[in-house]
Amino acid sequence: NPWPHRPDRLLNTEAIIAKIEGTEVPVTKSSYRETNDEEMRLWKEERDRYIELRNGFVCEKIFEEFGKVSGGSPETDEAQKLVEKLQSFITENYYKCTNEILFGLGQMYVGDERFKNNIDQHAPGTAAFISEAIAAYCKK
Repeated sequence: NPWPHRPDRLLNTEAIIAKIEGTEVPVTKSSYRETNDEEMRLWKEERDRYIELRNGFVCEKIFEEFGKVSGGSPETDEAQKLVEKLQSFITENYYKCTNEILFGLGQMYVGDERFKNNIDQHAPGTAAFISEAIAAYCKK
């Protein structure tokens, strides 16, 4: 087993992340040991899985917030702040989400049944509400 889960084999997380990201952190000999390539590969996979799960969770929470206000107008301050929150989240975690890209995502949320069905789990009509809120936001 290349990934033993025993306390005596645990690595200094800060040092591992620094090594993955190519930065340096001061560590003592007692708090860090060199890792082999297999351990580094496994740490990177684990980090990537964590980031993917965290981002999926955060995005679902934003959709859930949209679902809670989807009975109102997509042009309310609350709905528009959620659009800003979604755009910021995408920019901070994936790519620069311009208004043009955001508008396209809004269209995809209603045009692709997979997205629509997933988003509408929060409340019926949430995907359409998000799409309309995004359209209003992008017109500003």
